[in-house]
This record gives sequence, structure tokens and C-alpha cells, in this order.
Amino acid sequence: GTGFDNVDVEAAKEFGIAVESVPGYAAQSVSEHTLLLLLASARRLAAHAERVRDDEWRSSDVSLRPTGLVGRVLGIVGVGAIGRAVASRAAAFGMRVLAADPFLDPATIAAPIELVEIDVLLRESDYVSLNLPLNDATRGMVDRAWLERGKRGMVLINTARGGLINEADLIEALDSGVLGYAALDVSVDEPLPEGHVFRHHPRILFTPHIAFWSDQAVAVTPFGGHLERENVHYGKQASGVHS
Repeated sequence: GTGFDNVDVEAAKEFGIAVESVPGYAAQSVSEHTLLLLLASARRLAAHAERVRDDEWRSSDVSLRPTGLVGRVLGIVGVGAIGRAVASRAAAFGMRVLAADPFLDPATIAAPIELVEIDVLLRESDYVSLNLPLNDATRGMVDRAWLERGKRGMVLINTARGGLINEADLIEALDSGVLGYAALDVSVDEPLPEGHVFRHHPRILFTPHIAFWSDQAVAVTPFGGHLERENVHYGKQASGVHS
């Protein structure tokens, strides 16, 4: 996997067990799913498909009018292998790509990514994609204050870890119009508990943690092919925001 959040690293340290993650694993699959969620949000896909199932044809509801992507701004939070793959795909649709990552050397960034501070990213982005690990520094970082700093009506996409988001604050932002839409592949509790608001909220598109899952992703052996091994960590969780 691409993080340490599901490993008891302190126990590993106690027993002298080396813990490694696999940066870049399933980067192509996750980035494709991220673009899927972005496109589905822009085209109002879920709502239109549901109306066809209900025997309605092409709703006249202006709120369901699809929006184009050319010239829109995508903000990527966390510029590891997945974030970079998302950037290249978004640029192919004519989007402007901003990125924020305080642990990144600016010299390693090239077009189409513009590296900016998080405040600039939130203020200017129409879509924001979370592509960073879950650790003590990032847990619950997407809260009321974070969301209120964003461009009103922006779309939030999360294919990383559910714990990055304060879910109560997310729902409040959606209901108040601060946030326009949320397209999520992860949640704090998985599987979603019965009756969870993510199941039926009209401004949430939720998929069951499948971004990493594809025929190509599962065919890659953990340390084979194009994947590179990260430095070994003995009970110390990575502090950066790389995916």
C-alpha cells in the first residue's frame, strides 16, 4: 500500500520489524478513478442516470446542466505519484492544474503543475482532489475552516483516505452551499454503516473504495515493474504529504 495508517508502527518498532510502503502502487488506477469522479461531477452523471431509470428524459432542471472542464481549475493536495498522474490527465482535458505540497522540492515540479500555497489553491480551484496519506498531521484536516477557505461551490474529490475529512463539517458545507459537491471513494468507517448520510445525500457521489482496484493494478507485483521501493522506516510514520 501507499501509507502506514493501517499498520501499528510502534509495535513494529518494538519487535524490530521493518515497515515499508510502496509509493506509486496503483497510481494509474487511482488517478483514472479520480478523473472518473471529476467527470461524473461535472456532467452530473449520477443524477441524470437516476432520472432515466425513473423514466424521465433529459431533465430541464438548470442545476443539473453539465459544466465543461476547459479552463476550469483543479487543485491537487499532495503531489506524489498519484497526484502527478492526476495532473497529467486533467491537463489533457484543458484544465489548469494547481498543486500544494509543503514537503515538495519546487525544482521537481514541471508543467502542467503550478505549485502554490494551499490558500491560493483553495481560493482559485473549481475542483480539489485529495491525494495525500493519513497521518497525525493530515487527520481531519478538511474541516469547516478549511472548506470555508475554498472557492464557493467547489467540488471536493477524495480517493485517498476517509480520515482526512471531518465528515460532519463536510455535510454542513454541502448543505449550506459552501461546497457544491463531493465525490468520494473513501470514508472514515468502511463499509459505510447502514443509514450513513453518504449513501443518499443528493450532493455526494460515493464509490466503495475501489479507486486502487483494476485488472492492471492487481497484476503488478508489489516491488516489480515500474514501482520503486521507499526507504525503510522502523516504526516511524512518514510525515510528508506524498501519496
